[in-house]
Amino acid sequence: MSFQAIIQDAVGVAFDAVDDVKVAGTLTVRDNQSYNTGTRTYPDGTPDVDSVEVIKYDFRAREIDGDRVRHGDTNIMVQLSELSSDYRAYQTFTETVSGKVWRVISFDGIPGQAAVIYQLRLQDG
Repeated sequence: MSFQAIIQDAVGVAFDAVDDVKVAGTLTVRDNQSYNTGTRTYPDGTPDVDSVEVIKYDFRAREIDGDRVRHGDTNIMVQLSELSSDYRAYQTFTETVSGKVWRVISFDGIPGQAAVIYQLRLQDG
């Protein structure tokens, strides 16, 4: 068994253990060429959507600087195994229960090159 497979198994166990803080939703990939900045919509094409369960958590007050991190920004962690597209292509996360739409602002792999979890920073969308 590879090191990445061992990490993937451990991450799966950890995600299963925190069911009470998981949020169901969809990550959406859209074609950047079709985005209309005037109407803030994607009029053309059908988006690729992944249904996922993520761990959502807010920034601590001291992390909010008003520039890179704004009040109201949040983070999600998602397992690589739930993604069908390159994690860098996702543009929105929509919470299933509330319907709230977040814009994906940035992303990081955890840990580095053997990433099996991705952290995405979200802003109100």
